[in-house]
Amino acid sequence: MATAQRVFYETVTVLVFFALLILVWVLSGQRAERRVEAAREEQSQVLAQRTEEHRGALTRLEDEKRRAAEAYQQGRAEAVFRGYAAGLQPAAIEGWRRYLGASRDQLVRADPEVVFIHLVTPGGYVLTSTDPELTARGRLEEEDGWVLATEEVTTRPAEGGTLELAGPVLEGERPVAYLWMGYDAGSGGE
Repeated sequence: MATAQRVFYETVTVLVFFALLILVWVLSGQRAERRVEAAREEQSQVLAQRTEEHRGALTRLEDEKRRAAEAYQQGRAEAVFRGYAAGLQPAAIEGWRRYLGASRDQLVRADPEVVFIHLVTPGGYVLTSTDPELTARGRLEEEDGWVLATEEVTTRPAEGGTLELAGPVLEGERPVAYLWMGYDAGSGGE
């Protein structure tokens, strides 16, 4: 009977040993699965973070591109404005009003991004304008008084992507007229 007991204990010991081996194997497999899952989760978080960083970089790039296009259009608008204003001689404004309309129309044909041009006296009376309503009214309205307050070329954004520019036409230090121009800044030079 001692042998049967011994065989029984040895068999139980071997079975317990194999059960422990199987348990260790199962537990190590589960631990490996948890590690793989943790690694996948970490990769997913890193990927999400990098994707967000990429989106942020693209947004910043688009913003910078938009600002550069706006700065280009503003510079272009100011160049057109200053060029036209330089050609307006004070004597011509006072003596040759009929030629002002022709020069205005030539500028509008030469640069299709010019939306409107108004030339007014320091008192706000219209000398020439591409706007028939303003010409018929003959005078600037109160909300347009900012034009007469300019001492140098001033720009401001307006509705619909139009950039408004205004400035005095000087004879010495005295303004003889004010030029007010609208320029399509919405196209960004495209």
